[in-house]
Amino acid sequence: MRLFLFAIFLLLTGLVGFAQNTGSSNSSLPPPSRRFAVLIGVEEYDDHNIPSLTGPSKDVEQMKEVLVKKAGFVADNITVLTSQKPGNKTDKSREPTYANITEVLGDLQPLIQKGDLVLIMFSGHGIDVNGEPILLDQDSRNRGSLNNGNINLLKRTSISLADLNAFISDTKASQVVILLDACRNDPSSSKGADSNPLTSNYEKAFDFDKVNNGIQAYFCYFCWAQSLCK
Repeated sequence: MRLFLFAIFLLLTGLVGFAQNTGSSNSSLPPPSRRFAVLIGVEEYDDHNIPSLTGPSKDVEQMKEVLVKKAGFVADNITVLTSQKPGNKTDKSREPTYANITEVLGDLQPLIQKGDLVLIMFSGHGIDVNGEPILLDQDSRNRGSLNNGNINLLKRTSISLADLNAFISDTKASQVVILLDACRNDPSSSKGADSNPLTSNYEKAFDFDKVNNGIQAYFCYFCWAQSLCK
């Protein structure tokens, strides 16, 4: 995780140089009050057919600390959605469920202005379903193994990268950072011990016309090798 955090810090500081090299008039990072982040860590799943993970919640909490202390973000502009420990009395609105994730993104969208920076991080399971990359939220449902389960149900109850792409396209942000620490193509194949890289569909998912959408600096970081993620 330390290498991952260090890489992200380099990416954030590199946005300035990227904008300058591309001739953008927005040659610096926006002020701290105009930097927004949504950090999602899913390690416990309601569907017991989806293996749990160790680390995503801690990862996003550490990322928040790095963004505040090293990257000039304001804590109030960072929303963290993480899996909660069983038995703990916690705020259900801060669990990484489908409804909470879509609500947070929907509430954030009208707040973003031209020139703002938006960072979205997801740490958890990812899977490619018939060419459509999706991210598994806490209440993704499959009702069986991925080979014998209800694939359509899994797609309907998970976050598609197409939806995330649409959110980015519809915002007025000038600088965008996407961090996907989703090391599983098939989460039923292991509990996270093996290297299981994401498919090329994940890389293609964010291939849209960034210039016409007003995006002047853009980074998408895929953490796919298990040895680099932890």
